[in-house]
Amino acid sequence: MSSAAEVLRLRRDQSSSVEMLLGKMEWQRQAKNDSRFLMRGHDVKEAAEMVLLKVAAHAADAEATLLAGGFTLTPPEHPPRLWKRIVRRRRDARARVTRQLKFATMYN
Repeated sequence: MSSAAEVLRLRRDQSSSVEMLLGKMEWQRQAKNDSRFLMRGHDVKEAAEMVLLKVAAHAADAEATLLAGGFTLTPPEHPPRLWKRIVRRRRDARARVTRQLKFATMYN
């Protein structure tokens, strides 16, 4: 399945991926022995990846909506120094999400 089809499927899925992640974490915690704990850890990692993928899909959708609506990247009400700080924080946040997605897919 292509990435685009996967993202569209996730957008249609209205179940809460965070609830699913919390449920799987609780399920893992209730494991009676170490081998079951480790096996259930795979499901927890899969659920965490699903949460990150849904967040990324929503962020991309919101960004596209803002840019399509004529949102400017340099609003005049922000002083230049403050705007540089805002841009730097956004860039750092995107880099963190990218690293988290790479990490989640690497160990899946």
